[in-house]
Amino acid sequence: MTYDDYRLTLVGLDAAAIALVLGAAAAQDDPLIGMLALSGVGTYALGAPIVHLAHGQPGRSLLSVALRVGVPGLGIAIMTTSVDSCASCAGGAVFGGMVVLGGIVTAIIVDDAYLGKVPKPVPQTERRSTSSLRFGVTPIVGPKAKTLGLSLLGSF
Repeated sequence: MTYDDYRLTLVGLDAAAIALVLGAAAAQDDPLIGMLALSGVGTYALGAPIVHLAHGQPGRSLLSVALRVGVPGLGIAIMTTSVDSCASCAGGAVFGGMVVLGGIVTAIIVDDAYLGKVPKPVPQTERRSTSSLRFGVTPIVGPKAKTLGLSLLGSF
């Protein structure tokens, strides 16, 4: 079976996203920090889903968005609700932060290792039908012997 393998493209996009976020963390200029951080987060969240769409994989694109945005979003929700209630501020914030970082790492690993390798569809001419019977009838004419006949052909 042959595969459409674009996992290296996904790895490159994720590496660029991480580099942009780390560049924002290291930047000293306030406008540059915001621009780099927004570019990094946008590349992380939308880069891989766009690549999946470009390869004709809308289902994998939706799964990629769900992983990349949904799981870290859940962690952010846990952090904000625990900080608002302040019954266990530190514990909830730490747990929420772990869900955010774990979700980001998990999304990158699943996307780059699994979702970027897709079996190519087999062209219709190469497919063999195992469940259908095909047959045909061909007339046979022998002018010298003055004969007529039929030939029955089939595949199953």
